[in-house]
Amino acid sequence: MSILSSIKSLMSSERSPGEFPFSGVGSLLLSDVSGFSAAVSEINPLELIEVMGRILEAERRCIHEADGFMPYSGVAEVMMAVWGSSASGSSHADFAVETGRKILAESRRVRAETDFSLQIRLAVTTGKMTVTTIGGRHQVYGGPFTTAQRLLELAVPRRSHLLCTSETLELVSARPPSDSIATIRGCSGHDVPVFEFT
Repeated sequence: MSILSSIKSLMSSERSPGEFPFSGVGSLLLSDVSGFSAAVSEINPLELIEVMGRILEAERRCIHEADGFMPYSGVAEVMMAVWGSSASGSSHADFAVETGRKILAESRRVRAETDFSLQIRLAVTTGKMTVTTIGGRHQVYGGPFTTAQRLLELAVPRRSHLLCTSETLELVSARPPSDSIATIRGCSGHDVPVFEFT
């Protein structure tokens, strides 16, 4: 799929303003793609755009299959999704972490098919936030976004992975394969352990 097709798909899949006003405890997924410096020497820019389009489309699909709300369709290689309470009984943290794991799997599939070494880094955080529309644009306010940015800063170069804090892990059934890898200031304002899904 071309990058133009991916952008059109992303924009057409957005929900209408006001459908997801939310204020309370929820989970947020933030992702970005790294490895561009190495990629420049591997393939030409048009091929890079094509691969990025495939990765972004896979992310969008995983998010929407899990009923995640995308406050905006993505800026460059960055994408964000939010989950509030669910009628299904599953926690918002379960949806966010499972979506992150599916995105990891999809990005690895794209990487294997294209033999192209882009890495995707994902962060899932849980806490109080508000999703609202201001000036015709969706906005997210609260600690989860800031905490997710801190998690992405911890990401190991040249490796795809999903990081979350213990605040999220308390609400999910899945468990990472190892002990905590670091500590950061969490949404609660206290230092919390960080866990990694690879």
